[in-house]
Amino acid sequence: MKPRTRMSREQRAKQFAPFKSVGGLDEILRRKEEEHRAGYEKVVHVSVEESEINAVSEEAENA
Repeated sequence: MKPRTRMSREQRAKQFAPFKSVGGLDEILRRKEEEHRAGYEKVVHVSVEESEINAVSEEAENA
């Protein structure tokens, strides 16, 4: 099997350049990341008993 030659940075940049042409994509991704972080910060630790987990599992199996 012939070993692959490494792709230059310029060639890699050209390969992914079409994605950059989507207008406003960077802004949309930044906003989504902020939303994700805000949602993550709101997560509260919830304690669940093993019996509750088993009950839910049984309900799902019987559905």
